Amino acid sequence: MPYIRGVDGKLHKYEEYEEEVKPYLKAQMYDEWRSQKKGKGMIDELTIIIPTWNSMPEFEKCLDSFKHAFPEDIVKDIIVIDKNSTDGTIETAEKYGCKILYDDTTLGSARLKGLREAKTDWIAFIDSDIELPEGWFSKMLNLLEKAPYSYRIGWIYGRTIDDREPLKSEKLYKLQIEFKNRTYRFLKEGDRAYTNNTLCLRKPLLNAKIEHLNAWEDWVLTQEMLKAGYAVVEVPVTCTHLRSHTYSKFGVMTEAWGIAGELKAKGINPYTLLRPFWFLYWGTRCTFHFKDLTHFKFNTQIFFSMIKAIINQSKAFEWRR
Repeated sequence: MPYIRGVDGKLHKYEEYEEEVKPYLKAQMYDEWRSQKKGKGMIDELTIIIPTWNSMPEFEKCLDSFKHAFPEDIVKDIIVIDKNSTDGTIETAEKYGCKILYDDTTLGSARLKGLREAKTDWIAFIDSDIELPEGWFSKMLNLLEKAPYSYRIGWIYGRTIDDREPLKSEKLYKLQIEFKNRTYRFLKEGDRAYTNNTLCLRKPLLNAKIEHLNAWEDWVLTQEMLKAGYAVVEVPVTCTHLRSHTYSKFGVMTEAWGIAGELKAKGINPYTLLRPFWFLYWGTRCTFHFKDLTHFKFNTQIFFSMIKAIINQSKAFEWRR
């Protein structure tokens, strides 16, 4: 049963929400929703925000996919926030007419800089190694407008499917499991939404404290959106994650960075410390499902890289008795 936070600061079941907070919340948000509908749907225009750091060659595939993913008159700006790339990323951004900003501190700081530079109510966070399918925006907008309580959704995002094995098969398998009997997954407080192929309202995120984060800044942004009283929802719209390029550069260290960022964002907690063991379970399950030991070997590599990252990050926390 999904819960949502009302302006009274309390969590409400969806069934109770209409009656308990409708008088002062629904009317306000419904008016905002109606004001945004100008014949094109809830989103009249948006700004695309892309952090980059030596993101070639996948970055060009990302930008090239926009011409089929978005209607021509929807995108106001493409803002690229770059970390002093030296591999042609800047030249590619210029080629596609992007507005280029620079930030050499953290990923969180880059996202904030993009949010504050944008002028539209809605923005799209797209990662530089994401290739969007044809009609991506229309699919997302259609699901947004048809969703339960669509007038109060502030964040909607899809799934990524890797372009390399074994992750491609595993992601498709996981998608089939989690969206077998539903179209929408409403997140609750503490859940993490992603910012790799995402549409969201800009203003609720402007004051998020993410300048110190190089990973899991999306978790903090998720909590900000939920605290502002908006719903965050995941839908089974897929795009291609160009991991073949990312893994050729960094390997499974990308997962290690992720859990190090989680510890920094959430602090040391039992859930994070136990999360690497989920990959052992998942690798075992996929091995039996696909009858291929490659899945267990790959997830075991992720497990050990995450354990190593936890140990290193724990030292940085300077544990005190």
